[in-house]
Amino acid sequence: MIPPRRLTLLSLLLVLALPACGGDGPTPPDGPTVASVVVTPTSPTLEVGKTLQMSAIARDPNGGTVTGVTVTWTSSDAAVASVDAKGLVTGVAAGAAAITATVAGVAGSQVVTVVPDQCDNAVTVVLDPGEHQAYPATECLFLPSGSAGDYYRLAVYRPTQVENPSDVSDITVETSAVSSASQTTAAVAPPPARAASPPASGAAGLESDDAPRLDGTRLLRDVELKRSTSRFHMQMLEREIRERGPGPDGVLRREAAALRADEPRRADPPARLELTSQFSCSASPVPQTLVAFNDDIAFYQDSAQRVTKPIAVSSAQEILDYYDAYVKDMIPQYWGTVTDLDGNGRVLVTTSPALGDSVAAAIFTGDLRTSGSCAASNQGEVIFYNVDLILDMEDLSNPGYLALPTLAHEMKHLVSIYNRFAAGASLSPLWIEEGTSEISAEMSSRIAWAANGGPAPGEVITRDKILATLCSGGSCNFTKETWGVVDILANAIVQISTHPNSLIVNPNGAHEFHSIYASGWHYHRFLGDAFGNASSPMGDAPFFKEMVDSTTASGTAAHAQLTGRSFDQLFEDLVVAMSLHQTEAPPPARAFSTWDFVSSAQIFAAPAVLDPPGTYPWPRTADASSGQLYDPFGTHSYTGKIGPAGMHFYDFQSTGSGSGMEVTVTVDEPARVIVTRIR
Repeated sequence: MIPPRRLTLLSLLLVLALPACGGDGPTPPDGPTVASVVVTPTSPTLEVGKTLQMSAIARDPNGGTVTGVTVTWTSSDAAVASVDAKGLVTGVAAGAAAITATVAGVAGSQVVTVVPDQCDNAVTVVLDPGEHQAYPATECLFLPSGSAGDYYRLAVYRPTQVENPSDVSDITVETSAVSSASQTTAAVAPPPARAASPPASGAAGLESDDAPRLDGTRLLRDVELKRSTSRFHMQMLEREIRERGPGPDGVLRREAAALRADEPRRADPPARLELTSQFSCSASPVPQTLVAFNDDIAFYQDSAQRVTKPIAVSSAQEILDYYDAYVKDMIPQYWGTVTDLDGNGRVLVTTSPALGDSVAAAIFTGDLRTSGSCAASNQGEVIFYNVDLILDMEDLSNPGYLALPTLAHEMKHLVSIYNRFAAGASLSPLWIEEGTSEISAEMSSRIAWAANGGPAPGEVITRDKILATLCSGGSCNFTKETWGVVDILANAIVQISTHPNSLIVNPNGAHEFHSIYASGWHYHRFLGDAFGNASSPMGDAPFFKEMVDSTTASGTAAHAQLTGRSFDQLFEDLVVAMSLHQTEAPPPARAFSTWDFVSSAQIFAAPAVLDPPGTYPWPRTADASSGQLYDPFGTHSYTGKIGPAGMHFYDFQSTGSGSGMEVTVTVDEPARVIVTRIR
């Protein structure tokens, strides 16, 4: 390599002094006097091989802009930085050069510092199919061309636990083809040892393109409800911590376990009672009217609301029947016994106008405390519903059944939040609390689906199995038993395929249907599959039950306690599992086992957000117009935004020509890149 030329300090000073030597400057024949020329940007730095557009503004003696003038651009050392007639500077070699703009004999300059190309020290990626390697995002990577058809998937992710929705970074991924074998690289990263692969899941492949598909527009209302509900829950929990704080003070003690099904029938609940339903410790109780009940739940409705929006007894009974058949036995298996703090033997379910139109359901954490700690506490187990969620079931033309799996979701909250309070521990982050509650909703739906001809819990879910249940006679319709499964799948498609996305928060600028319900569920479904033996019927129940036990740490510390791996390691495990999921490469050691996301996510024909280009995990290189799922090795630039604990994927296939391809990533820390060899 030719040593870079460098300007001496004296020569730079002489060049930069040129404008001052011009005095007031000459007067153009047909214009005002040019007194100075201002060149921008100031003191720029440029990589070898990259370009930078510079600008020049001519000023008159009063500081005004002189227009309509001709600018001549020159470089003090074109072997370091060249410049064309329009001020476009190209870095040639490391060093410094003064770039000068001259107008009517008056000059202005800036020194451009040229630094070595980041890829002068690229790390060569050497992987066999099915292998992966992680790198700092600051590393320049070199993918060798190898043979035509060699296929790589790059994942850029930001492993942080700081729930800051404003932490949204610009991200740029640039690739550059290297045409000859003269490309210089530094240390070659050795391929990681191949881990033992688990048995194949047996998931079916994609059906033919003419397979029926669903219109998921109806489900997007559920997604928005969940997003709004998570905001409501966050506000309520923050108020709970601010006003009372976590810990044992004021927490109701478990007075009696919920009665067993084989014990004598409970007495009928009162036809009317009063409950605080405003989610505030200073609120007053309001009348509630009994609608229906069984031995486990007494279903009420706000009495005033019942006059204007009455819930049919049949709808309340349908929720009770769903609980009795598909939730009642699952909750103690997966999460633990539902408490009976008020000794009435039942969980109370009612509606609350305070939820408005945008919140699906909630429990009031103040109800788990004594009246001395929270004056308006109901001192017992109460689940509050948005009345419209229940009335959706009565829409004869387009019924919705989110109310059914929601009961399993909220029952899990009753167990896990009480356990946190009783242990004097802090509450888990919302993405964990909601994500595990969505596991509860999913499992209730899987049990209901299995009882009505669907695959047993533990079997892999594929598109074939979903459509076999929902489509017949040329039309497709949702069923109440599968609602929880299909609904969470729609949530996950939006969360993963849109950007900026995040595992831990809804980041600023995210798609309106991005939801931490989905991200938290997807992450915990991976944990249950990879560490909890979920491929056996209800095999992951002990794993999740221990996660919310009062003796287990809260938050990601619980994940570390149960898996022996840190959050960063588990996040990397997840990214690798997504990268290799249902590909032709050998599967990773830790993988999804109960879902074939590649096929199952292709059940929707509309709306567009549920049918993104490509397939799971929806790499940014997929092109909807051409149908191409990858980009060939070459020169490309991809820009976008990524949230905290967000992820982007990019696919590249070699043509076998040239030496290979350099890849550089620009993104805010913390950030990592995982390269996975698919083929």
